[in-house]
Amino acid sequence: MEETYGYLAYHVIRDEGRMGVMYVLFCVSPRKEDWKHSRWLIKDGMPEAFVTLLGNDAEPWTRDFECGLVIVKPFDGGLLRIE
Repeated sequence: MEETYGYLAYHVIRDEGRMGVMYVLFCVSPRKEDWKHSRWLIKDGMPEAFVTLLGNDAEPWTRDFECGLVIVKPFDGGLLRIE
């Protein structure tokens, strides 16, 4: 993801659900002009993220990613994805 899109991943959530394993990679844009807006989104609990859904846990970095916003809240010393 970093090589393909230029975004830097700083946190990952692995989630298992009915559809398989999902990885949510929280990221920062390579463009400095985006950083102020990104900080606002993070403070508001809606960081930018790349998401990939797998049928199993094999090689998540080889799959396609979708970029968007997710909603998180602090939980037990980490982050919990709500939406």
